[in-house]
Amino acid sequence: MEQGAKEKGLLQTLRGIKRIEWIAVLLIAGAAILLIATFQPQVPEDQPAVPAGASRASSDLESRMEATLSLIEGAGRVRVLVNRKEAREATEPASGDSAAEITGVIVVSDGADDLAVRLDLARAVQSLLGVPQSNIEIFAMAKESEENP
Repeated sequence: MEQGAKEKGLLQTLRGIKRIEWIAVLLIAGAAILLIATFQPQVPEDQPAVPAGASRASSDLESRMEATLSLIEGAGRVRVLVNRKEAREATEPASGDSAAEITGVIVVSDGADDLAVRLDLARAVQSLLGVPQSNIEIFAMAKESEENP
């Protein structure tokens, strides 16, 4: 019976609150919600959440690969892009690289017009990253013309 009495007392108290008090309570609750929402970090929906070190690790890896691949005979200038899919678990590999699976690699090279150079680049990428050949694409770098500065 006490439970029922408490509920009736609460109901009577709520009925006795004046309109201005309701407005004040609602304004305070709205302000509290806005404050909470502004202090929570937001990640844009179109961009996946990436650990802070993942981007730097990718660019470091790409830079090292560019330096190494440009040493292949006939390769010339080389640019590399490594695409990663973030791993689900939070464990980091001992090597310090981001815990991410490499899903694809694009290599753009001056010498990729030559089939032998293209094959050498693909084999080198496959050896360096351990990704299947089907996930590696090699393209010829655009020739700079003297007409377009």
